[in-house]
Amino acid sequence: MNQLNALSNRVEYYALIQDLRGQNIHAVAIDPQGDKVMRMNQRTARIEAGAVSLPKQAPWLGEFRRELMAFPAGHYTDQVDAFSQALNRAYNREGGEHSWGTIRH
Repeated sequence: MNQLNALSNRVEYYALIQDLRGQNIHAVAIDPQGDKVMRMNQRTARIEAGAVSLPKQAPWLGEFRRELMAFPAGHYTDQVDAFSQALNRAYNREGGEHSWGTIRH
């Protein structure tokens, strides 16, 4: 399965994106719209409807759930923001919806 690495289209990530592409790692620059809270709020309806699932077990799952449940008041918010952007990309691509790994619909 091909893995997509989406990085914010900011100057500080430009060199990293180029390095990844040079190693044949598919990396794309994205331009997130709005702030982290707004982006996540746009995805909550699908999550609450049960249209998004997480793996039952994964080494990162406990930490991710803690961050998700504390959002937006938690100290860390980057994983939640990346999750909301992945959901946006999965559900709002031209040509219909897509499935990547454990993001299924």
